[in-house]
Amino acid sequence: MEFWNKCSEKLENKLSQEDFNTWIRPLKGNLNKNTLEIVAPNDFILNYVETNLSDEIMEMIKSQSKKDISLVFKTLTKETFVDKYSNNKKSEDTKLVPSYVFDTFVEGKSNHVALAASKQVALNPKGDYNPLFIYGGVGLGKTHLMHAVGNEILKNEPNKRIVYVHSEKFVSDMVKALQLGAMNEF
Repeated sequence: MEFWNKCSEKLENKLSQEDFNTWIRPLKGNLNKNTLEIVAPNDFILNYVETNLSDEIMEMIKSQSKKDISLVFKTLTKETFVDKYSNNKKSEDTKLVPSYVFDTFVEGKSNHVALAASKQVALNPKGDYNPLFIYGGVGLGKTHLMHAVGNEILKNEPNKRIVYVHSEKFVSDMVKALQLGAMNEF
């Protein structure tokens, strides 16, 4: 941990404050023999750091050690994450309508593709169909499908944090976070 702290201090001087707070601060590092294991809180941060910042991290490692040290990236395991945040599981109401599920959705010619894509997102939230963009006229089931996806994910993975937010509130909250420099909290 101490070795990683020294490396991250050097990175803080090299990166913008926003980049450091967004991508480096959430990481934890553990030096075990000749391997530095960097643990990210989620796949999104892990992928970004691995793709865009691994050269800078290796440069800092080389400047802090005379030994050859290899770098390994990992995300928190599901068990670690659940243990860490188990008290916060239901901290926020989902705002999902419980009766809007796939079983109660009325399928027709105009919405069968949207239904199939929505089911794929619900089965594999990290898959090819995410993000899912649903567009259509009034009364075709867009809202029903969106709630059905959320309800299905929660049914399959109860520890997931899912919240339904109107676009106006989402944009307002995001703008406020940007103005306050609090994107990590957002």
